[in-house]
Amino acid sequence: MTRFELVKEFGKNLFGKSVMKDRLPKPVYYAWEQAVFQNQPIDREVADAIAHAMKVWAMERGATHFCHWFQPLTGKTAEKHVSFLQEGKDGLPISRLSGKSLMRGETDGSAFPHGGLRDTFEARGYTYWDVSSSAFVRKNVLYIPSVFISYTGAKLDMKMPLINAREALSEQATRVLNLLGKTEVEFVRPMVGLEQEYFLVYKDKAMQRPDLRFCEKTLFSAEMPRGGDYEDPYFSSMSENVQDFMEEVNRECWALGIYAEIEHNEVAPGQYELVSSFADVTTTIDQNMLIMDVLKKVARRHGFECLLTEKPFGGLNGSGKHNNISLQASNGDNLFDPGDRAPEDLQFIVFLSAFIQTIDKYQVLLRMASSNEGNDYRLGRQEAPPSVLSIYLGDKLHDLFIQLSETTEITPVELTHLTAPLVSLAAQSIDATDRNRTAPISFSGNKFEIRTLGASLNASPLNTFLFAGMAESLKDIADRLEEKLKPDNLNDYAVRNSEKTESDFLHKTVMQVTHDILKEHHAILFTGNGYGQGWKAEAEKRGLKHYENYIDTVAILRDPSTINLLEKFDVLNAQELEARYQVLVKDFIHSVKTQARIITRMGQEGVYPALLDYQAKLEQVAGAGYSKSAVERAEFNADLMDRLDAKTKEIDNMIDEVIKPEDLNKVIRGMVDKLRPAMAELATLLREIELYTPYNVFPYPSQEELIVL
Repeated sequence: MTRFELVKEFGKNLFGKSVMKDRLPKPVYYAWEQAVFQNQPIDREVADAIAHAMKVWAMERGATHFCHWFQPLTGKTAEKHVSFLQEGKDGLPISRLSGKSLMRGETDGSAFPHGGLRDTFEARGYTYWDVSSSAFVRKNVLYIPSVFISYTGAKLDMKMPLINAREALSEQATRVLNLLGKTEVEFVRPMVGLEQEYFLVYKDKAMQRPDLRFCEKTLFSAEMPRGGDYEDPYFSSMSENVQDFMEEVNRECWALGIYAEIEHNEVAPGQYELVSSFADVTTTIDQNMLIMDVLKKVARRHGFECLLTEKPFGGLNGSGKHNNISLQASNGDNLFDPGDRAPEDLQFIVFLSAFIQTIDKYQVLLRMASSNEGNDYRLGRQEAPPSVLSIYLGDKLHDLFIQLSETTEITPVELTHLTAPLVSLAAQSIDATDRNRTAPISFSGNKFEIRTLGASLNASPLNTFLFAGMAESLKDIADRLEEKLKPDNLNDYAVRNSEKTESDFLHKTVMQVTHDILKEHHAILFTGNGYGQGWKAEAEKRGLKHYENYIDTVAILRDPSTINLLEKFDVLNAQELEARYQVLVKDFIHSVKTQARIITRMGQEGVYPALLDYQAKLEQVAGAGYSKSAVERAEFNADLMDRLDAKTKEIDNMIDEVIKPEDLNKVIRGMVDKLRPAMAELATLLREIELYTPYNVFPYPSQEELIVL
């Protein structure tokens, strides 16, 4: 592809801003902009004009259908295709997409996970076009990004809460900036970049393993001889078949207007990463949902399966989705950038303090939102961050914020001295901090990187709760600044400090406000080794929350502090939070139950018969009396068969026992305390059998047969 073709092909299937500007009448385009940036409603006439232009553009690209594309509580995407072709009044076919059909669709609200918000006798649900997200064409379908709500207005998706949290953050961040003297700022947009990790395995081999077919991970597997303890795969040269796959992924992404910027081999054999560019949060998450779908579909066309689960193979690195976030004001400022104005304008100190407060105050909520059942096997293992949240700022910033937690007496001159190294590095486009791969959350120059998020997850809940928490922190800061900066207080200060200026008073006020925040929340800051043996004890001493099991964090959705936070900003109400609690609990139970049934059946119906056939051969050789090793192997093999038979029967009985109670909490405890440990014991036994058994005897493909190098 030539440079000209590359640029020309980019975004060809995206009904983006430039296409809208070119195809819509100016008043219609202006009305759309007002809807996006000022939350103005779109009237029927404008909707009809946009719908017609969108339909014509889509049909030029071969579209015959359209759909409202939304993100239900499954965490995935959903779509219902509707044909443009309709019967006209004269009985002849016409192509049509009305403004009403663009703006709103209808679907069955009870058929999706709803946690009790809908019943089959009150099933109506509506999808509404998200005007801030661009429509696009894939194959023969026009996709219209949408939100999903019930007939009663309950939020049934992951996007609507995110939008509300984004707007709450924007409102409170704008208040703070205006109070700091940035009166030109009209809004603040959270910008997010996601790094998607995944594994590639050979499709034909994967289809021979029920665990990969139904759980998208191996429930047991002996580590390949040259496994994750070797670091040579990282950034190594790619094989041609992987490059061909990635080339097609890139072309599909580019056609959809996705800047697929970076691709490389990851640390584990067969593990890869794709990084898209920073964009506003709803665009980034829409694009990531598309990227995951593109990866899976393109992989199958190349004879692969793409595994997005968090821990597809024991003994190898797990897969995450690093969530990078910055805040961009309407004047162009990155609020997390120390920049060359950091000594004068205090926004950097204020916004980092608000972020620190949010992470510390809502540790459990954010830990929950970045995880799932499978992420339990990733966190704290093979280069994944630990499950105890902490923030790594780098040595220089850490020292500054610890000092702020101890004193308010930092003068503008001293602050300039403390931030000078950061400003100097920023001016040279050099990161102000090193990277700490053991940190769940780290500051990297002008953004925060949250590394706990699991690879398969929708990033909306994590960012929703983060933005709502930051909105609360910034609201508290704005309220305090408004009170402190009243004219009477400023006049009193001027009388008592005749040589001081208004900017001195602002500086002193900000120092007091950030000191109060950091005095209470600095325990979340940590510069050491998160894998160190002493860190868990140190974290407990600091009062940080530690949960080994994700499911134990889900109850935070019922906590009064969570309900108060999210109701305050109309993100989610108590009923909607309870619904999400029910959905997550049932999903956990279903996941563990499925895995337990699959691993026992693989043991009973696959491995045991293979051992039985092998036993007959061993006994035949041993009976001839010529081979001592055959006798020993026959005895050992028989012992493995007995142990396998006993363990699979034990788990079979345990499954029925564990899922029997009507009380879901009892089911969960049975799974965490009994069933999962028993499954781990069975997995260990099956790995032992795999290592002992000849290749032509063991019935399932091994890691080295599966993984695409």
